[in-house]
Amino acid sequence: MFHFKKKFYRKWLIGLTAVVGLCLLNGTVIDAKEKGTSRVNTSKITYTLPKPTGNYNIGTTELHLVDKTRKDFWTGKPNRELMISIWYPTKKEYTGKKAPYMHTKSAAITDKNIAPSLGVQVGQIDWANFQTHAWLDAPIENKLGKRPVILYSPGFGVPRTAATTQVEELVSHGYIVVTMDHTHETDAVQFPDGRVEVQQLPAQSVQRTRDAMQVREQDIKFVLDQLTILKNGGNPDAAKKKMPLGLNKILDLSHIGMFGHSAGGINAADVMENDKRIDAGINLDGAINVQITESIMSPSSKGLQRPFLLMGASNTHESDLGWKAFWEHTTEWKRDLNIPTGGHYSFTDHQLILPYLDNVIDVPDAVQKGMIGASTNLERVAHSVRIYITAFFNQHLLDQTQTIFDGNSPEHPDVRFVE
Repeated sequence: MFHFKKKFYRKWLIGLTAVVGLCLLNGTVIDAKEKGTSRVNTSKITYTLPKPTGNYNIGTTELHLVDKTRKDFWTGKPNRELMISIWYPTKKEYTGKKAPYMHTKSAAITDKNIAPSLGVQVGQIDWANFQTHAWLDAPIENKLGKRPVILYSPGFGVPRTAATTQVEELVSHGYIVVTMDHTHETDAVQFPDGRVEVQQLPAQSVQRTRDAMQVREQDIKFVLDQLTILKNGGNPDAAKKKMPLGLNKILDLSHIGMFGHSAGGINAADVMENDKRIDAGINLDGAINVQITESIMSPSSKGLQRPFLLMGASNTHESDLGWKAFWEHTTEWKRDLNIPTGGHYSFTDHQLILPYLDNVIDVPDAVQKGMIGASTNLERVAHSVRIYITAFFNQHLLDQTQTIFDGNSPEHPDVRFVE
């Protein structure tokens, strides 16, 4: 069975303490506008995400989904509610309203939780106005025809914005990407009516973690079901909001991938075991261990018979027994890529964010190294992660052979192949 590594499991049980509150930057990309900015800065801090490398402009739309077959496990209220974002290629000539990185109310809650850990005043970092490259509700680029769909699930307590740079990169290369929040586990989720649902977790326990993973799996399967409704011409949004014209026509649900960070990466493997709709998956540093007595996951140690990529910092199939069991029992295409100088959050936007923020407010070295490691070229690491994720889906959803997976590459010196 898959289980969480003890060290990783303890991280989950700490909650929003100072350090983990920082670790749960909750998809917040941080920045100094100028690298040499003084560390004493009273103006609001903003950031612009790195420009994607693909040929397509990016559009995104939000959907409010309601599962009337499930109670919300964490509150006991009827009808499980989720917020998702669908990211897609849009027409090059389109210029409209840019999509926000975070909504104002949820950003304020995030800021209140983490500002003390960063040594800044609440409100100094303008999370809501970080700049994405996506146009809100933009028209579909329908000349592409049907496009593969990729799901993204974030780490425990982290919002769906945590991998926006990776998501935008994939979309710029022609993919549809669906990101999701796991309501009442995530720090704060803002709904279209302005209502914000905050984290509602019980006391820390193994059972809580097991429950969270099961709720997540149900969320992911429900999102897949709603995408099928959308593809078939229905409108799964709770308020029946107008969808970008042609969105249903470009969804190729016969080619679905999934990637996730931390708990989301474990979800990718777990859902693939139980739901054959997902063709290929990636686990970004989601640590698992077969030594913990109490099971948290459903049985998965038998591995998968579909392509899967393991990519980690501290975790490899040589060092983690859970990864080892999964590796040995996965008979299809597989790779284990390791970034020895990375950290657990090197696989999120934080890899680019914290160094920039450090130029303004002097993030403690221990916090920065604990989250993203100590690479001498942090931007290069982030670039490599994006390149390998995109290449994986190019190979396994588009059937385009990628020589980058043949072995260690001088173009990506921070990444080593673990055989």
